[in-house]
Amino acid sequence: PTLECYHLMKSCCRSSKQGVPRKIRSTTNPWGVGHGPVKLHFIDPAEPGVPVSNGDGTFRVRIRGHWSENTALLAADPNYAETLRSGDDPERAKAWYSGDWNIVAGGMFADLWRKEIHTIRGWSPHETPASWRIDRGLDWGSSKPFSLLWYLESDGTTAPDGRHYPPGSVFIGAEWYGWDGKTPNVGIKLSDIDVGKGARRRERDLGIAGRVKRGPADAQIFDERPGYPSTATQMAKSGIRFVPADKRPGSRVTGWETLRRYLRAAKENRPDEPHVYVFESCRQTIQIGRAHV
Repeated sequence: PTLECYHLMKSCCRSSKQGVPRKIRSTTNPWGVGHGPVKLHFIDPAEPGVPVSNGDGTFRVRIRGHWSENTALLAADPNYAETLRSGDDPERAKAWYSGDWNIVAGGMFADLWRKEIHTIRGWSPHETPASWRIDRGLDWGSSKPFSLLWYLESDGTTAPDGRHYPPGSVFIGAEWYGWDGKTPNVGIKLSDIDVGKGARRRERDLGIAGRVKRGPADAQIFDERPGYPSTATQMAKSGIRFVPADKRPGSRVTGWETLRRYLRAAKENRPDEPHVYVFESCRQTIQIGRAHV
């Protein structure tokens, strides 16, 4: 489920003799428990054939292969393609038959999430109609990544793409995911003051400064201790404020079911129910949303 073993095995690629070439070759298919981390490290950073720096003077590059290129296999097993498409999991069939990494590799939303339906492209948060609501939400972390999201809520007026989304439809329009870009689930250890300043700067860059309302954040950021202002208090110094998230018993399940309902409404284009969408630029939200649950 992680790339820890892969990175540890790199230490075995060594030689005490100068000039000995050292290379690592890895192969895999989309789908399965490691789908998310592999996609994040190898697939998302660049197109096939484009080298990506590892930050230590070495590079990695992905080379796409496909079963249709294996003429010896197809000659020996003419029905191989149908075998790949068999079974009761359409996402797995799409992954193995088409080599598609944009599938939902398991999780409670696998039956609903469709990238071609639920991702938004072609307009930016600063184009959000003036009558729509914009707020922010925070999942706090320091040694673990924090996730700061900006939400746009439709009131039914025409969106910048010309569509009329049902009132109450929610768009995750921008994200700030606090990690180093290399190691999953490892934070960048920014202070709460710096996160507040960074959030303020991003709202200016997004063109939504002054429009953003208080959204939910972990209740723990409001904890005050003698002599130690809370994380919420420190962020408020930069004008970034939140309200405590609802953590009552059953609230998590209720939230999941609400999200499922919104995803289904978008998938089936139900006109009288709110939808949910994610801007294509919010790569971590899409990645974690697929793999986390």
